[in-house]
Amino acid sequence: KNLVVQLSANQSIGRPDYNNLAGAIAVNDTNQTVQVPNPDMKPETSDKYYASVQYYIEPAGTLSVSAYRLNVKNLGVANTQISAEEAGYADDPEYTGYTFLRPSNLDGVRKIKGVEVEYSQQLVFLPGFARGFSVFGSISRAIPGIRLTNVVPKSANGGIRFSNHKFNLQLRSTWVSARATSIAATQVQWQYERLMFDVSGGYKFNQTYELTLSGRNIANSPNRGYTNEPGILRINMYYGAVWTLGVRGRF
Repeated sequence: KNLVVQLSANQSIGRPDYNNLAGAIAVNDTNQTVQVPNPDMKPETSDKYYASVQYYIEPAGTLSVSAYRLNVKNLGVANTQISAEEAGYADDPEYTGYTFLRPSNLDGVRKIKGVEVEYSQQLVFLPGFARGFSVFGSISRAIPGIRLTNVVPKSANGGIRFSNHKFNLQLRSTWVSARATSIAATQVQWQYERLMFDVSGGYKFNQTYELTLSGRNIANSPNRGYTNEPGILRINMYYGAVWTLGVRGRF
């Protein structure tokens, strides 16, 4: 009775974003790139097969393992390099030497496989106030058949949570491995691996009002990118932490 097995399959269709079909042309003079829309973009169609096993750990925990396979036809990708003539700039000397990019569909069926392991446990076996603590975490792996943009190959997250009838607080860490963000004929742009920390919590004044607080990227982890090789730094942006303080009411 503590074991649950789930099997599922589904089909879906995803239409191209309007900006990819008829959006504005974006010129970046620093990187010497021109991004143009593609009115010939086709919708993506996909078949997904999913399986999971969940085991409930007495008295209050869960361990689960899941796997999936995704078959995508007409997979949409961003920033495919094209010629100046294809972009409509063949006779424009102002953009000589620029790289022209546009979204496009990949031919054939592309396959992505993935697996995820998740664990959560309320520490109700501890004495006193410590019974309010719980821990959680997960790791995941995605394996595309070919290199794709914005597919995170490896990721993990975990944290600790405390709650009682008045107060709750959670600290979460999230790690993602390096991933490709743009693939062209002569260069591949990457985002470095990143580790971020988030915090959230709340305090209940009474049955109606609660004070809430959340902070994202509280350690100010930068968004860093490189081209082709990790040593060729392309971007290094610090956005700072984002804090939100609010009052929630239930009436």
